[in-house]
Amino acid sequence: MKHGFRRISIRRSKSEPLIQIADLIAGAIWRRDTHNDTGAFELIEGKIRQLIIYGS
Repeated sequence: MKHGFRRISIRRSKSEPLIQIADLIAGAIWRRDTHNDTGAFELIEGKIRQLIIYGS
């Protein structure tokens, strides 16, 4: 899979709303998969177009 990135930079999530959103989504998926807590995931589930699972 091609990544399409030229470079990766470090940003403070406090000033980057998209990083905050990505963190919330990742946390919802993590809680669903590790703690069987689906509450947060159920709020966003209908908005996910593609979920790619790496490794196991």
